[in-house]
Amino acid sequence: MATNPIRKDWEEVAIAAMDSFVRQKFQPGTPELERLMAMECPPVEVNNWNDRRWGVEMDWTGKNALGLLLSMIRWEYARTGKVEPGAPEPEWAERQRILVPLLNRVGPAASRTPIARPPAEQAQASLAL
Repeated sequence: MATNPIRKDWEEVAIAAMDSFVRQKFQPGTPELERLMAMECPPVEVNNWNDRRWGVEMDWTGKNALGLLLSMIRWEYARTGKVEPGAPEPEWAERQRILVPLLNRVGPAASRTPIARPPAEQAQASLAL
């Protein structure tokens, strides 16, 4: 059985890698982005498997990095109507140096703050549910 070894620099690129992956998944015209934009509250990744980097535990302790990345996509799409592609793999380390301070500054509380949607998008979101 083959195993996939973890990259030696995984801690230096993990957030940027996830940012690239979710940006691929949540592109305009996809059902995933439609559902993300239709959410009444910004995403919070709640889990019970002690993953405090990507989510929060049941007691709301954790960084909620995945929820914050999804919130950034929501904000970007609400403002521009686009979701920029993620950084290519060779640029992940540099992208991470930009993302980590941004996510640390915003923090998990920001992922609980609703975004303002354009009126047309509000109507579309109500139909998506």
